[in-house]
Amino acid sequence: MVNRSALPFHSGSKVAAKSKEELEGLLAALSEEVAGKSPKVGGTYSAAGLRKKFGSVPAGVEEGEGRLYTVVEIGGDSVILMLEKRFGSWRIIGLTR
Repeated sequence: MVNRSALPFHSGSKVAAKSKEELEGLLAALSEEVAGKSPKVGGTYSAAGLRKKFGSVPAGVEEGEGRLYTVVEIGGDSVILMLEKRFGSWRIIGLTR
């Protein structure tokens, strides 16, 4: 996931990683947390679509920013990947729950 991500990387509304090394550590910890659990993609939404799905927008989700959000269900939890188009392709710029 590091190669499909962009820096700075956010967790909710805060910057969680400013370097590739910090991002690798963050993603390794997340990987350990969900080890053995199968992910299921629940769809990709705009901020307005997330508001409709959940009743409000989660922390870090910004309306009107040209971002997309992919919902992934892992072990009963919803993890939302924040996507932004950079350098001609979509990059993961953060996640929230």
